[in-house]
Amino acid sequence: MEYLQRELRILSMILFGSAQLNGNRAFQQEKLPVLAVMKQEEGDADEPVLTKKSRTRGIINALFVYLAIITAVLLLRYGRVPESVTKRDLRVPKSFGTKYSQRLGSHFHFADTGIRLGAEVQGALSFKLPQVTSQGHPASEIFTVSDPEVVRPSYGFSLYSTQLMNHTFGNSYGHPFVTKFSPPANLKFNKVVVTLETSVSFVQYDRLAHLYVAGNEVWRTSTIEPGGRPNPSFSIFQKDISDFANLFNQESEIIFQLDNVIDKNIQGAFQTILNIDFYYDPHQVTEFTGDYKIFSTNKPADLIYPLIELSPPVTTIEDVLTIQLPKVFDNSTRLILRIFSSGNGDEEFWYTGVLDENTQMFGQSWGGHGPVRILNVFFNGQKISTFAPEPILFTGGVSPALWRPVVCTDAFDLPAYDVDITGLLPYLWESSSQTSRELQIQISNGIGEIGRAQSTSVGNGWITTASLLAYENNEVTYVNGTIDTSDHNQHGTVFATSPSSRYVQIISTSFYALVQSTLSFSLKNGKTVKIFTNLFSKSGTYNIQGIYNDGNLQNMTHYGRTFTSFSISDEVKNQVYELNSTFLYPLVLDTSASPNPDNSTNYIVELNHVKEKTLEVNSEKVYELITGQSGHSNLVFSTSRNYGYASGNTNYTLNVNEDFDSFKFDRLVVTVNNTVVSDDSSRGAFSPFSIRNGQSLLNRDNFLGQIFSTVNETLSSTDNLAQIAKSYFQEFTAWNW
Repeated sequence: MEYLQRELRILSMILFGSAQLNGNRAFQQEKLPVLAVMKQEEGDADEPVLTKKSRTRGIINALFVYLAIITAVLLLRYGRVPESVTKRDLRVPKSFGTKYSQRLGSHFHFADTGIRLGAEVQGALSFKLPQVTSQGHPASEIFTVSDPEVVRPSYGFSLYSTQLMNHTFGNSYGHPFVTKFSPPANLKFNKVVVTLETSVSFVQYDRLAHLYVAGNEVWRTSTIEPGGRPNPSFSIFQKDISDFANLFNQESEIIFQLDNVIDKNIQGAFQTILNIDFYYDPHQVTEFTGDYKIFSTNKPADLIYPLIELSPPVTTIEDVLTIQLPKVFDNSTRLILRIFSSGNGDEEFWYTGVLDENTQMFGQSWGGHGPVRILNVFFNGQKISTFAPEPILFTGGVSPALWRPVVCTDAFDLPAYDVDITGLLPYLWESSSQTSRELQIQISNGIGEIGRAQSTSVGNGWITTASLLAYENNEVTYVNGTIDTSDHNQHGTVFATSPSSRYVQIISTSFYALVQSTLSFSLKNGKTVKIFTNLFSKSGTYNIQGIYNDGNLQNMTHYGRTFTSFSISDEVKNQVYELNSTFLYPLVLDTSASPNPDNSTNYIVELNHVKEKTLEVNSEKVYELITGQSGHSNLVFSTSRNYGYASGNTNYTLNVNEDFDSFKFDRLVVTVNNTVVSDDSSRGAFSPFSIRNGQSLLNRDNFLGQIFSTVNETLSSTDNLAQIAKSYFQEFTAWNW
């Protein structure tokens, strides 16, 4: 029942986002007749600026009220674009916008309407923004909709605050900012929050940024894309890095890497300020009782081991990264492997990849390796964990107009992937006689693992770092243990048509991994604590996409999910502790190109992106997040001018159920043409999620059945794409979940 409710939430979020998006366009047509038109300004020969013009009527894509999968299926069958669009003027790229990402990121923006939240934020947080005005031009804030209480009330007031960085990243590729930090004497803290302020003007692309402390990556973020005009765009974001708090107890090297490039066409330099605040939260409640408290991780890690040499600070892997794990002290009771890995460069739009045998279609080259990526972790050759990475849409991704002023989910806070490897302690304790401690991190294309590709390799661009977080307890005097069981399996199906007038691809993959261990800890009080650990992970991806008419129309639905479970049982196999996490990532993306009578070309993007994350401790939900973003943009290219419009909404609900701070936070932000037209939020008591706009979806299977039945009636009897899509999705949802 819990799973069915989760699926309903995803379906209702897509429906809600689509309905809201259509409402945005109606509002846009009635209230905001703003269509920005290109003109050339002195000094910006190649960089257009947008002004007002009467707007072309918005195109309402009714297909978005359907389930994401069916949206793609219908368009796979009937999507068509006139053949007269020339490649020279426009070509939807091999990766749903790789070319447009480069082209639009600098060449399209909308007239700024002034400061929306900058003054309030600056005043409330007492920040001095880096040059928020330039020659009288107003600044515009680019922001994310995220957790409003990064600094929890239980943290109290900041005990110490200082500035770590005030630096401008111009031509900074390969030249990170480096400094030293030494804590004040007698500073007692257990919570650490950093705040990054960024400002940039003129033309620039989005850039990846990394914060390293003592050789460990503690935060990965990305920058805003400016609008291409002299008025600066700025952002402010806070990040809690308390897991790494003990790195600041002694002098540490701080590295902030932001690889930027400036030339005659892209002039934007990133002005940045990085502040750090230290807090002490006295409410350190353990999730264990009795002698089992030695396994608590409700505190900063005691020791953190960087696992990758930072020279240069970024490591890119195309297949497998091999690491020799360090030995840890015998009083180590828990180990967490933290991995940062994101697809960039050739792999930024990995979820739109085609099968390798079909990379040459319609006279063009297309991104290969398929649309599946799986992050696998191996220990001594055995798979111990698997994740389906989250698609990240950066601020220049697909259509940059969609991400002003609200950026895509997680663009400012790229996710880390945690693996509880406590069960590997028998190989890692200092007293262990084991010598083989080889850890491998793999980015796999998934389809190679199920035997439908010759290799598991992917393209270049998966930037990866890793750290080992060790939790210790001084009550431990002697340890021993064994790794009892490791297992893994995989399943998947692949279907693709022969490229002709259209190309259709439907892929479903599922994976799991399991590690079980026995550990024994002797304590100073004379007792011995014997436990059994169980690490189980499942990941899967369902992807359906179609490409038509020389690549001018592309439709894609991507649904990834990951479930991980770590549990501890006592010596008679009674469960003492269990942590379950669930991640779901549906993404629907349609792009099309079509010619106009004046020889200009429309580039239209429809997008629906949902993320759900749930954490449960001992069967009690402690964290629930669901956020949905819907967007529509219509950009027009011509030899004389380029113009366009965009609208979207971001719907965010967060439930936090902590002992000293439980709350529910809702926020809905609606944007049209770089302007916030509504921003509503509320904060209340913690309560489980309810179905948004989905009360009629009484039964998930019923709902899916009705949709697929409709599709089957629509398609011709000789076209079995709908049935294939349905059967693959049923396999995906049923296999080992």
